[in-house]
Amino acid sequence: MNKHTPGPWHCTDLRTMGTAPGCDIGAADGSNIALVHHQADDRTPTETIANARLIAKAPEMHAALVRISKGEGAFNLDPLKHAGNVIEEHKDIARALLRELDA
Repeated sequence: MNKHTPGPWHCTDLRTMGTAPGCDIGAADGSNIALVHHQADDRTPTETIANARLIAKAPEMHAALVRISKGEGAFNLDPLKHAGNVIEEHKDIARALLRELDA
């Protein structure tokens, strides 16, 4: 059973609202998850936004891990006979999440 707020979550860039760099991370139901804002530390504003976007992808990453761990779909195949299929499916899941994070 999940104990986190269900996804998807979104990251609204605070710069679009004329404020300091950061993100308001919210859930699909409109509830607030977190407010990540840039402070004068070792991180750049770009890193702050990237970190917030990573946090916002947590439900999707959790869902991918659950899917893999249950051994459903391509993952229920005998790994010795179908290792290539499983590896390709893992890569597809990872690539999809990374594309969204790097967008």
